[in-house]
Order: sequence, then C-alpha cells, then structure tokens
Amino acid sequence: MRILKYVRDLKHTHRVSLRSLIVVVELVVVVVVVVVVVVVVVVVVVVTVVVVVLEVVVVVVVTVVVVVLVVVVVVVLVVVVVVELVVVAVVVAVIVVVVAVVVVVVSRGGGGGSISNSSSSSSSSSSDGSSDSSSCNSNSGDDGGSSCCCYCCCCSHQ
Repeated sequence: MRILKYVRDLKHTHRVSLRSLIVVVELVVVVVVVVVVVVVVVVVVVVTVVVVVLEVVVVVVVTVVVVVLVVVVVVVLVVVVVVELVVVAVVVAVIVVVVAVVVVVVSRGGGGGSISNSSSSSSSSSSDGSSDSSSCNSNSGDDGGSSCCCYCCCCSHQ
C-alpha cells in the first residue's frame, strides 16, 4: 500500500524523491525475484517430472525387451532340444529296424553263400554208385548236362 501511495504522489507532484525511487526499485526487485523463483520452480518441477517419466519408460521398455529376449531364447532352446530328440529317435529306429532285418535274415538261414563261376574239382558219385572226379562249372556238370548244385562248389548229381 505504501508503494502505491508513493507512486500516486509521484504522479501528482511530478517530483522524484529519493524515498519514492527506493520504493519503486524495491517493488521491481521483488517482482523480478518472485518471477525468477516461480520460473525456477516450474522448470525444476517439469524437469523432475520428465526425468521420472523417462526413467519409468526406460525401465519398462528395457524390462519388456529383456523378457521378450529371454522368452525367444527359451523357445529356441526348446525347439533345438526337440529337434535333436527327434533326430536321435529316428536314427535309433533306423538302427533297430536294420538290426531286426539282419537278425531275421540270419535266423532263417538266408544268404547261404554265393554261386561261384570258377571251376573246382570234386569227387561225386553217379547214379550207379561209382565215383568220378568232375568239375562243377556254374549250373551244369561235365556229365552231359545234368543239373549241378554249386552253393559250395560241390556237384551232386540229381
């Protein structure tokens, strides 16, 4: 109030007294200080809010990214393990089937040797009981075309 009185007196008298000048300067200083304090407080509050919001956003984004990466890594590891197990199961099944086929073939007596085209000399008995030495060559003996069994290169006349 006192300041307004001095401003009014200055207006009417058109005289500048030292006291009036000091009051006006005080008023200007107070207004500037109040404005600066308000601006600083507003800036500090805004910066604090922005920093807190950014920290929360960064923490949430980083957490989501880490969780997604962990889930992706776990899914990839599970898929790799399942694929490896399937491959091992297929290989074991193939081995079991091959071993079973080999066991069945061997137990039935199949594959009892191969037919040899080379001639070998052996002693065989003819139908009249006499034995002669003949060569077994492929599927025929040398006694005029009688059939010969050559699994072991021994001709036996039928």
